[in-house]
Amino acid sequence: MEHHLDAAERLLIQDLAPCLNEALNRQPTPLPGVYRPPTATPTCPRSPNKLIREARYALKAEQRREWLDIGG
Repeated sequence: MEHHLDAAERLLIQDLAPCLNEALNRQPTPLPGVYRPPTATPTCPRSPNKLIREARYALKAEQRREWLDIGG
């Protein structure tokens, strides 16, 4: 299965030429001007409390999906 996923990823990279992927990309497109350069210091515009709340929501959603996959 992993071989098929690797092949699919390689084809997507070749067809879509995403900006952020330089490997296996013969004609990479440049980053849009609104993006910060890769060498820029990362910043977090959100408050830590918001990030914690979003993480809780994501965890609950994942647990709900697992519960539904198991059959409840």
